Amino acid sequence: MKKIFILPFAVLLVLFFSKCTLQEDLNKLKNSLDSLQIVIANPEFSTYAHIEFKDAKTDDYISGKTITVTIDGKNASAVFNNLGSKQTSYTTKVGFIDFIIDPHAVDTAKIGTEPLEFTVTTSIDGYVDATQKVTIGHTKLNTAVVKLINVAAAPAGVTVAVNNNFTTTLNGAVANTGTQSMNGGEQSVAIPKGTVLKDEAGNVVAGTVKTEIVYFNPSSDDAVNAFPGGTNVSVVVDNQQQQVEFVSAGMFNVNVTAGGSDVKTFSNGGVTLKTTVPQDVVNPNTGLAVKAGDVIELWSIDEGSGEWKFEKMDTIRSVGGKLVLEETVKHLSSWNWDFKVSTCPNGPKFNFLGNITGNNNYVKVVATAQNGIFTKTTTMKVDPNNYYYNNLQLYRTPANTKTRITFTDAGRDPNRPLTFSPSFIDIDNLCSGGPYNVTVTQTIIPVNEITVNFNLSASSATNTQILVRPNAKFYYRIGNTGSWSEFILRNGQASVTLRTGVNYTIYGYFGNNSGTGTLKIDKISETSANVTFTPNINFGSGTAPQSITVPATVTNNVIDVVYTAVLPDNILSMLQ
Repeated sequence: MKKIFILPFAVLLVLFFSKCTLQEDLNKLKNSLDSLQIVIANPEFSTYAHIEFKDAKTDDYISGKTITVTIDGKNASAVFNNLGSKQTSYTTKVGFIDFIIDPHAVDTAKIGTEPLEFTVTTSIDGYVDATQKVTIGHTKLNTAVVKLINVAAAPAGVTVAVNNNFTTTLNGAVANTGTQSMNGGEQSVAIPKGTVLKDEAGNVVAGTVKTEIVYFNPSSDDAVNAFPGGTNVSVVVDNQQQQVEFVSAGMFNVNVTAGGSDVKTFSNGGVTLKTTVPQDVVNPNTGLAVKAGDVIELWSIDEGSGEWKFEKMDTIRSVGGKLVLEETVKHLSSWNWDFKVSTCPNGPKFNFLGNITGNNNYVKVVATAQNGIFTKTTTMKVDPNNYYYNNLQLYRTPANTKTRITFTDAGRDPNRPLTFSPSFIDIDNLCSGGPYNVTVTQTIIPVNEITVNFNLSASSATNTQILVRPNAKFYYRIGNTGSWSEFILRNGQASVTLRTGVNYTIYGYFGNNSGTGTLKIDKISETSANVTFTPNINFGSGTAPQSITVPATVTNNVIDVVYTAVLPDNILSMLQ
């Protein structure tokens, strides 16, 4: 079976050395201890950020497109790629990316109450750019989902209007008023004649004016769930940072270019935003539906820090029997009329109890405020016997808000459906009480599966005395659709249960290099199986070998894969 993993695990050794002096030291050790074998392993970092990029309408991973990610914000300096390198930007094509957090920046005693924060700005062709804050609240796997709006297929409640000839400029100013009407006139965006358009540096820009305008209907759960960065946000009030829950009355994201240059600010005018406010929006200050005369705050987002900045107070007006908000703004970003609700740093914690099997068990957790001001959904891997997945801690939850938390199977593994007891918990105040215990029960529908135990290592072609047992993470899924699961090599060892007769896509990436392959296990009898691995490798300049089928011995429905990969010299040279 040894040829199956030659190239992927050879490249894993990029993780092990970051300085050529280490290689020199190892050579010295070899010369002096030539009769010994030195076993080493790359460090295993305890704190990770796993960022998923999903289509806001379909909730599918965005794959096949280059996703460009930049990191900014408060603790950006502590964020590195999974090789431990710092880059100006990072890319992926599979819909997710992992970062490691510098262990020197993680205070294990304080991280629960003083989490690390950074922002992720995402750019994908055909999608609306988005900036989202990521919070690192514990010393294990931290997952964040960035939902992006497909310009051609937006979620319900989200309206996208693209106008490639919105207006033109004359002598540095808008020649004629440009107006974009949306949803039958319920929303509109206008740039008046004479308005001067400027870039981020304050330089006047000219040419054909193009616009991309996105409106989020606050009455639509789908639209609210698609808010860039969500509704639990960091805001700045009187130069003080606060964490609050937004209850929106209408949000716009406006992008404008002139002559191909991004417009960021205006003089001699601005952009006028106007929206009808749905009458079912709840004012959390009164607990009643909004009405004319209600005072609401207008906010804009700082695209660098991910923090929302208070701009001004507005008043909901009654115009022609409709509730209306209207304002002229002087710079471009996301703009949101909101009521804000105070939050607490740590909400309730849920401990998952029970005994389940399999690698693809996920729970869907929905939090619904009984006064209707928010509904939040999260999906996470659950395993009562695994430290990383046996609890859920809610952070920065709205205070004094009665909320129902429901637990259902996320449907990732139809052959191992889950039930939860209790299936829901009513909590009077998300800022007090708990922890709460939830028992997970699993029904196993018989399928043909087999357990694969990996025991993998690698050595140099010119120095077999050095043996490396890697720590690394790989992802896999059935076919090319659906959710990814992961298996983690610790000191070269991992165990994973796979279905027989099924093609699995295997994916691993290291810095900006990535590789995929297809793995299939065909069980021939109770004691024998064929293992077929088809590489599709893109590790740097790596090439893809042909498919390899190797017979394997089955013992008690278990296959042991024991293999030491020998590094070719050209891969070894990458370490220097």
